[in-house]
Amino acid sequence: MKRTILIGFFIFTAGALFFNHNPAEAKTNFSKSYAGFYTTPLAAGEIMVMALGGYSNIIVRTKDHVVLFDPSILMKADLDEIKKYGVNLIIYTHDHGDHYEKGTALKLFDICRAFIAVDPSMASYLKKEIPPDKLIVTASGSSYPAGKIKIDTLKGKHIGPIMLFRVTMDGISVFHGGDSAYVNLSTMASDLAFVPTGYPSPTCKPKYAMKMVADIKPQIAIPMHGGDSQHSKFEKLVAKKLSGIPTIILPLYTPQKLVIH
Repeated sequence: MKRTILIGFFIFTAGALFFNHNPAEAKTNFSKSYAGFYTTPLAAGEIMVMALGGYSNIIVRTKDHVVLFDPSILMKADLDEIKKYGVNLIIYTHDHGDHYEKGTALKLFDICRAFIAVDPSMASYLKKEIPPDKLIVTASGSSYPAGKIKIDTLKGKHIGPIMLFRVTMDGISVFHGGDSAYVNLSTMASDLAFVPTGYPSPTCKPKYAMKMVADIKPQIAIPMHGGDSQHSKFEKLVAKKLSGIPTIILPLYTPQKLVIH
């Protein structure tokens, strides 16, 4: 049994690493995408969101802050644009290859000197390179400051350790579910929720993502970390069982402004 689990884990992580980037990236005008994300004017209650190349690699911007979730192997074009504009906080839910890559993490820190918040299982990977005042090693059910950003955490359910995060900045709260299976999220109410629907994670399903949204009760729900059919199934489940909560599917590198009431 142990051998089977280890083999399955290897196939999953190796596959996630190999397929981390979408072919659509080759046609992306990175400069235009990032300029739209970073320079669109925002008022109180407004937030920019954009999906990058990885399965749950999301960047969000409020009036005064930018947070980057699960940036795995970013392309040089991504790093060049992020260096130009900056990031305040980088969050890693866990260490699988489609969510975290040490070289990218160190490059990001070098260019923007952001706070980095990680699941405790990842502390040993970065503590020698990231100053202690910038590395936030989290524990489940705890809160942490990252400058003027508040971080709340809750242990998820996956193959190995995973931490789920809520960040609150400029009066807007954002939940990110990594690629966790369903866990009770009634303590993580948020304005905006990014929830995983499936592929290539063996622990995500559209129905689990819908249950996450039912707990979080966001104003807007956005599926991630899944295929088109899984996102579509999630949308239908939310529409049927949670009417009143709109869902948005984010095309890669297409910045969108959302209004939070």
